[in-house]
Amino acid sequence: MTTVLVTGGYFISNNNNSLSNLAADIGAIFNIFGQSDGELVAVIPLNKSDGEGVVATSKIQNNKSSQPESEKTESNKILVMTPPPAAPAAQDAIVSEQQSPAQQPLTEAQPQPITAPEPAPQEPVFQEPMSEQAQQTEPIKVLISEIQAGTTQNGIEDEFVELYNPTNRAIDMNNWSLIKKTSSGNPYNLVSSAKFSGSIAPKSFFLVAHINYKGAKPADLIYSANSNNISYKDNSAVLYDENDIVVDEISWNEIPKDRSLERKVLISGICISAQNENELQGNGCDTDNANDFELRAVPNPQNSFDAEE
Repeated sequence: MTTVLVTGGYFISNNNNSLSNLAADIGAIFNIFGQSDGELVAVIPLNKSDGEGVVATSKIQNNKSSQPESEKTESNKILVMTPPPAAPAAQDAIVSEQQSPAQQPLTEAQPQPITAPEPAPQEPVFQEPMSEQAQQTEPIKVLISEIQAGTTQNGIEDEFVELYNPTNRAIDMNNWSLIKKTSSGNPYNLVSSAKFSGSIAPKSFFLVAHINYKGAKPADLIYSANSNNISYKDNSAVLYDENDIVVDEISWNEIPKDRSLERKVLISGICISAQNENELQGNGCDTDNANDFELRAVPNPQNSFDAEE
């Protein structure tokens, strides 16, 4: 392989610089020094304006014994470097014959800038839903969410007690019980533990009612003691689990006829009205305070068939 490296500027040809004539000039240079195969290391211009130059005679050498076989098959190359600004003639120099080849490295190509690899795209992070095991370890919590004590049209027995599950787990309510307490504190069964059955889905409702309840939503469970009913004034309703532990309890001074007492919505830790635009936000307000409830002019009982809230 024969490589011509023009260092610092120009190769001067008297043949109008055509490609074929340029090749002829290069061949002539090799003939001058009696080399049939070699490497022309440098052509140093004395003056860019007058077109004269001197060839460094010590840099023509035979490479047949030192070149790797893979390089011998390559085509001849002419590598041209952009010339620097012309220097004063006094500073022009000819490459010394004593300079070793190691001091004049050959460069066939300009080094390419290293481009940092683009970062791999990040996978979106998804929050997995609560596992079944985590749901089962969530504390059991069921709230009394709405109560109607009677209506003008259907009498005092047109009553219901609505329950709401604010948790993310289904809750089995078999063997629970629901009682009412009078103003003196005497308890009376509405549904005994022997008769209480059913489950309540997450964020869902369960409707317990007197046998004479006339509401549009059917009850999920009917009172087991229909001779007992809640009163308009000074009563309480208490919900017990299967171990007779109080799950929830509310008391009221009065629930006017044809109206209901409803638990408020809990949104971002704040208890607000569960009516109008918040009708489907559940009934999760639970601060054990009378302000957890509000009166509804038009009762709105919900049962287990209603959508989760």
